[in-house]
This record gives sequence, structure tokens and C-alpha cells, in this order.
Amino acid sequence: MNPGIVLFVFIITSGVTFFYYLKMRHLERMSKIENGLEEFTDTPPNLVYRNLSIVLSLIAVGLIGGYFISKWLLIPVPIMVMASLLGCSALGFFIIYRLNKYWLLRNEQDTYF
Repeated sequence: MNPGIVLFVFIITSGVTFFYYLKMRHLERMSKIENGLEEFTDTPPNLVYRNLSIVLSLIAVGLIGGYFISKWLLIPVPIMVMASLLGCSALGFFIIYRLNKYWLLRNEQDTYF
């Protein structure tokens, strides 16, 4: 079998599965809101984009930094790149956690005053 065909089928199947998942999640959430089981809470899109941008930026820093550190310390490139990716992505998720916690606390204080 041609590897290009396998990759093409995998990408198409993954895309269709992801689209179906998003569609079903949306329909389920809308039906819960219509029946009053779930209160409508709107997550600001800026928050989602900010979280994604922080993680992707730190992953890029991890890739580039891992490559240069491996050349500087003469460590094999795959080992250092994976280690720096793990460290930078963990740092990104920690930053996101702290920023979201601060944002939620700030909004809760605003609603009580």
C-alpha cells in the first residue's frame, strides 16, 4: 500500500471524526441549555485564544531552545528537544492555570461589588 494513500485516509478520517465530535458536543450542550439543566456560561473567546497562544509560543521556544542547547552542551538533539518541549509545555500550562485562576477571582470580586 502506498504510504501517501494511508496518510491521506488517516487525515480525512481524523477530520471527519473531529467534526462529528464537535457537532455532537454542541448539540448536547444546546439541548441541556434549552431544558434548563445547564446554565449558559459564555467563555470569552479571548481567553481561549490567549491560552492557546501561550502554549504554542512556549512549545516553539522549547523546540528552538532545545536544539540550540543540544548543540551547545553536545547532548543528542532528540533527547534535549523532548526534554525542553516537556519543560516548556509544563511551564505554559502552569502559566495558563495561574492566569485563569487570577481572571476568575477578579471576575468573582467584580460581581459582588
